[in-house]
Amino acid sequence: TEFFLAMDRPDVVKSIISHVFSNQFSDDGNWPQWFMFDKYETQKSGESHGDVIVWPMKIVSDYLAKTDDYDILSMLLPYSNRSTFRQTTEKDTLMNHLKKEIQYIESNFLPGTYLSCYGDGDWDDTLQPNNSLLKKNMASSWTVALTYQVIGSLANVLASYDEDYAKHLDTLQKNIKSDYE
Repeated sequence: TEFFLAMDRPDVVKSIISHVFSNQFSDDGNWPQWFMFDKYETQKSGESHGDVIVWPMKIVSDYLAKTDDYDILSMLLPYSNRSTFRQTTEKDTLMNHLKKEIQYIESNFLPGTYLSCYGDGDWDDTLQPNNSLLKKNMASSWTVALTYQVIGSLANVLASYDEDYAKHLDTLQKNIKSDYE
């Protein structure tokens, strides 16, 4: 997406946003680690690493920063059903997809903190904890830093669109920073 934005092809990024957010799980707002398209739609992972949920939010933030195309937030998109891996008939606005994504992040902070839970890993697949209980009790500093950065970027671009929600994100970012430090 960064390449297409640099090449002044926001139309391609808009299409990527549509495809990516149509694969967001309807039950909790998270994404599969990987997914396929078209006739292979039902081939996807049922889980993901802790950083995967942040990347779709970054795409939207970067897109809005480049284009000021806030109409995209009203675009209706399906979800993906975790049981069948098919797209749902239910559609929601991209803005509500984003809110569902952020709610997932908030509900999966380590207890009593604003630090992202390690979950099923981060960018480095080799760093899987030997004790599976650590997945719920450990944080990845890289994922926390990424989450902090992207939530701040999204708060900035949404400030003129939804001031109240942007303030929520700004507070969230400050809390992440405080706990990280």
